[in-house]
Amino acid sequence: MSRTDLASLLIHADRATVFDALTTPDAILGWLPPHGMRGRLERFDLRDGGSYRLVLTYEDASDAPGKTDADSDVSEVRISRVVPGELIEQLVDFESDDPAFRGTMRMTWSLRSTSEGTLVEFEARDVPEGIRAHDHAEGLTSSLANLASYLEPDRTADVPDAADESDASDVPDAADAADVADVADDGRQTYPAEYAASHGTFALIPAAYVFLVESDRVLLQRREGTGYYDGWWAASAAGHVDPGETLMAGAVRETREEIGVDVAEADLEGITAMHRTAPTGLPIDQRLDVFFVARTWRGIPSLQEPDKASALEWFALDDLPERLVHHERFALEGWRDGGLPAVTAFGF
Repeated sequence: MSRTDLASLLIHADRATVFDALTTPDAILGWLPPHGMRGRLERFDLRDGGSYRLVLTYEDASDAPGKTDADSDVSEVRISRVVPGELIEQLVDFESDDPAFRGTMRMTWSLRSTSEGTLVEFEARDVPEGIRAHDHAEGLTSSLANLASYLEPDRTADVPDAADESDASDVPDAADAADVADVADDGRQTYPAEYAASHGTFALIPAAYVFLVESDRVLLQRREGTGYYDGWWAASAAGHVDPGETLMAGAVRETREEIGVDVAEADLEGITAMHRTAPTGLPIDQRLDVFFVARTWRGIPSLQEPDKASALEWFALDDLPERLVHHERFALEGWRDGGLPAVTAFGF
């Protein structure tokens, strides 16, 4: 089955300026190569019926071998349609001996004016199966962040080497605190725009949260090193649901991965399904969070991912820490106090 990957990012520049950056050779080489790569154009003719040949070379190919040879990706790009200031449609063929990378990928860059600048939207259809969705999202995120930095000199272009798609409350390890888009008056935070760009024009992202509860106390972990709510307490375990995985299975997996204990699906008590958003309008902020309480488990809880959390501690349910992630506090206190609806909304 063919795959379509989407990404988008709001650039604070007018459409003509952004379009120029998408169509000028020097500009393209300034922003298109993802983090950790450099590029060169062996020919360039960007017009209806034109074509170009792009070579991207990894600065360090030890962890990301190239599709064409050990350290590079070579693409033959045919231009099917150009609408000045609006869109560029391209057909991309990768040069590779590996059949997993063969085939023609159909790429469209489109521009849409907004009150704050230009929304750049990317669509890749018929993505070769050899290109992992996670890697493609990471590369698109990096390129879009580079484009933003190229056109907005005061904006940081640093993006992570890896975005952990399995963690619901994670942002990339290398995300700088300055990348967080906004902090509301009550301290609520939004995701970095560069990270959000990897999630397409719209994505309702499912995630599972688990609170381990023993008598009148709950186990919480303190986030650290993620760039998002660092230093705040959060659920015992939480994470994105993997493709082909149920919410319950995701909850069981994340609990084992994050704190090293086994919870049976039958012991998960669903407390609410939360439709959550934030005022950014970014796809990453369209979320479906499902919260569970577990009172029975096997093993002794201990931190398994010290690069993402710095502490694991029991708190009395009636004396929760002040710095508890906002939407998680909403669910936990609502359950504790009784009357929490089966379906809730947060941030609207």
